[in-house]
Amino acid sequence: MDADDWCNEDGAAAGDLHEQAKSAELEEIGDMLEPPTKVAKIFIPYAMRAKKVDMKLLKHTTWKMLTEHTPLGHKEDVTPTTFATIYNRLPNKLSPSMREALSVPLALLSILHTANEKGLILEKRDDLKDFDILGLIKN
Repeated sequence: MDADDWCNEDGAAAGDLHEQAKSAELEEIGDMLEPPTKVAKIFIPYAMRAKKVDMKLLKHTTWKMLTEHTPLGHKEDVTPTTFATIYNRLPNKLSPSMREALSVPLALLSILHTANEKGLILEKRDDLKDFDILGLIKN
């Protein structure tokens, strides 16, 4: 085949025709918005397998921590504290295997379960970095 076989009637090569069509399309859509930029993928670490935790023991330990400093040893009173304080002290009260499996979500779940069962008053902080555990709901 000759080089002339690849040209159209005007003598333009097939590749040139494609470029001409592409530029014509761009001229027609000149005032349209640019496509949005793509965001890079972000690695978010998460547990690859489920952790096994004795939630009953975790709730019991949390409750003991909330009531250990009450005046006259009343077990029906709660010493006001914060979630961060409980979370920081919790590993010292647990077995090594429970300590290794402990995470912020599990500790939070323990507090929420205990709050629901015992009637704890939880109050958010303005900075939303922590919350207060104020005491029991009085009937």
